[in-house]
Amino acid sequence: MEKPVDASIQQWCSLYHSKRKSKGITADHIPIVYNKKVNITFFGLQKLHSFDPEKYRHVVTLLLNNKIIQSKSQLIPQHRIHGKQLMELHTKEYIKTTLKTPVELAQICEFPPLALAPMPLLTSKLLKPMKYHVGGTILAGELALKYKFAIHLGGGMHHASFDSGGGWCVYSDISLSIQNLMKQGKITTAAIIDLDVHQGNGHERFVVLLL
Repeated sequence: MEKPVDASIQQWCSLYHSKRKSKGITADHIPIVYNKKVNITFFGLQKLHSFDPEKYRHVVTLLLNNKIIQSKSQLIPQHRIHGKQLMELHTKEYIKTTLKTPVELAQICEFPPLALAPMPLLTSKLLKPMKYHVGGTILAGELALKYKFAIHLGGGMHHASFDSGGGWCVYSDISLSIQNLMKQGKITTAAIIDLDVHQGNGHERFVVLLL
């Protein structure tokens, strides 16, 4: 049984629905980005990891049960990003070499069993979902400019940098989203408010690179 949503969230939802029409948001689509393909499963082994890689589907269930959304059709699905786009930020060596090595991926994800998995399996079960995470954050950035805010049920991989990863973070989705908007000339500055208990060392390196 799902726990009731915090009263402050219910308040926010009431305010959101009252203001929705003025922001041009239809009843069918609200700026919450989600694709079920961001959830990572690995034959049940994912349940042994301290980080729940399926938590995104649980969040959707909670939103539905508490009537914050009426159906999954209200969520906006994203596409996954591809290698060429990733290399606009990440180094070629990181994408083509580091992420093609099971041992390296096991270290990045802090999950030793991955070191024994064949690379094709890791590509489909791990790297592909991670690319959907990036695509979602990029789409949320675009939607935020249109609707004044957007939420992505995924992403936030703040330990990934342009040439490294760690703490389950493979691709730097936050930095790629900011870079995408800057390249289009839609923004010139951005603020990252990171509420995680761990330091966002990955996107911090991106900020230094910009300077």
